Amino acid sequence: MVLFSFIFACDGGEAKPSDTADTADTGDTDTDTDTDTDTDTDTDTDDWSHCPDATAWVGEESWTGALVATSDAVYCGGQNEARTLAEELAAKTKLRIPEGTYKMPAAEGEHTLALPACTIRQDAATQPAMNGSGSTEVSPATYSGTTYTYVTGTQPMLSSGGTTWNFDHTVVLVGPEGSDPEPYTLDGTVGDTSTGAGADFVARADGVSSYDIEAIAFQPCRDDTWPKNVHTVEFDGGWVEIEVWIGNDLVITAPAGFTRARGELDGTAFDITSYFQLVYRPGHHHFDRHFAVVFDAPIGDACSLLVENVDMQQGTQTALVSVADCALTATESRSVTAEDWVVE
Repeated sequence: MVLFSFIFACDGGEAKPSDTADTADTGDTDTDTDTDTDTDTDTDTDDWSHCPDATAWVGEESWTGALVATSDAVYCGGQNEARTLAEELAAKTKLRIPEGTYKMPAAEGEHTLALPACTIRQDAATQPAMNGSGSTEVSPATYSGTTYTYVTGTQPMLSSGGTTWNFDHTVVLVGPEGSDPEPYTLDGTVGDTSTGAGADFVARADGVSSYDIEAIAFQPCRDDTWPKNVHTVEFDGGWVEIEVWIGNDLVITAPAGFTRARGELDGTAFDITSYFQLVYRPGHHHFDRHFAVVFDAPIGDACSLLVENVDMQQGTQTALVSVADCALTATESRSVTAEDWVVE
C-alpha cells in the first residue's frame, strides 16, 4: 500500500441542478450524459499500480475452498455513525483485492493464510503494506444439509509511519453437506446474500479492535441495488445537489456511498465525484445525514462545504450549511432557503 495524493484541477461552470448528467460512481470521472435512470458500469480509475498480484497469496494449493476476485474487487471504507465528519475524512480508505483465484481452507482448524491486498489512504504517515504472513481459523457448521464454512483470521501489515496495521477477513463459504464449498466471488458488490455466503474485510491499526470507531470496515463503494437519494439544498450564496446511495438493513445502519456533489458557491461552480473528497456521516439508520465536500481548489476562503443535519423527509427544512477549512472546521454559516429530497 502506498501514498495517495490528490491531483487538484478547477471545474468549469455549470447551470443550476437539472438532472442532465450522472458522472458519479466510486470516485471515477466518467463523462456520460445520461438522464440518471441508468445503471452505470464505469471502471475504477484510481492508480493501483502499487498492488501485489495474485502470486502474493500465501496458502496451500490443496485447499478446497476459493475466493475469486474479479477486476472489480474494489471496496470503500464504510461510514461509522459514531465518528465526526473530520474523523470520517481521516478514515477514508479504498481496498483492492487483485484479480485472481485464491484457495481457501475448508478443513476445521488453524491455517497459514495471507490474501493479496492493497489500499489507498490519504494519510501518508499510515500507509500499510502487505508483509506476506497471516493466519486463519476454519469452523464448519452444517444445518439442514448445507455446510457453512467460516474462515476468520488476520494478517499483519507493515507501515512506513512505524505503525503496525492489521487486515482482518471473515469469509463464509457455502456448499452442500459432504461436498466442497462453492467459490465466492469478490466483484465490488454486496454479492448474493440469499445463500449466506459472503466476505467482510477490516483494516485497523495495531491495538485497535475491529469494533472501535477507528477501524475501517470495507463495503461496496456503491451498489446498483441501493436506491439513489438526491438531496438539494439552496442557501445564501449558492446551492448543492448531493447524491448518496443507501443500502437496506433493518438491523444495523446500512452501508452507503456518497458519490457526487455538484453546485455553486459564491458564483463558482463545483462538481465533485472523488471518494476522497466526499465525506458522509450517517445518523442511526440514516435518519439524519451529514455531508462534507472538499473542493478541488479553494473557493474564496472556503476549502470545503458542510451540509449537516439533513433529514430523510420531504417538506422539511433542517439542513445546516457552513463553509469550512480543509480540516472541515466551519468558518462561516450560511442561511438555508430551500431543501428537497427525492429517492430514485
